[in-house]
Amino acid sequence: MNINSTFGSKTSEVEALISPHLQSLYRYAFRLSGQKSAAEDLVQDTLLYILEHRVKFISLDPVKPWMMRCLYHRFVDNYRRYNRYEALSDGLLESLKTQEDSIETAFIAGQIRTFVGLLTPAQRTAVTLFDIEGYTIKEISEILEIPEGTVKSHLARGRRIIKEKISMQPF
Repeated sequence: MNINSTFGSKTSEVEALISPHLQSLYRYAFRLSGQKSAAEDLVQDTLLYILEHRVKFISLDPVKPWMMRCLYHRFVDNYRRYNRYEALSDGLLESLKTQEDSIETAFIAGQIRTFVGLLTPAQRTAVTLFDIEGYTIKEISEILEIPEGTVKSHLARGRRIIKEKISMQPF
């Protein structure tokens, strides 16, 4: 089956817009879900949504924030639907197997990932997008479609919780 015959001739144009951002989409999905399979499903759902709304997608100037927003909405929908908080935390614990230079660095990085996994979805998203993915407050506000002040609140609360958890650790 030819994808162009199914979705129309604009598919190659959509593919050209999506391709540079696939790695970033997957990283963000993995940070949100903590599981490889869940991240792959989130990216796939997002790509299907983009194909369904390709006319709107092609007309956007910066496509990446819209793609990230779509992925975030898919994650929230799944989270609400299945209430998978425990499964997400378990998935984040599995992600402790990092390829860091030293055992100590890997341990600390793993602890931080675990603490990020304990945050609420809104806090986790703000911390991930700002501190890990490098988005600005304004970009996060656009991605999540919430006011900048709310993003700052989620970020501050998330960071405070992580800082408290780290200070409680006997390093």
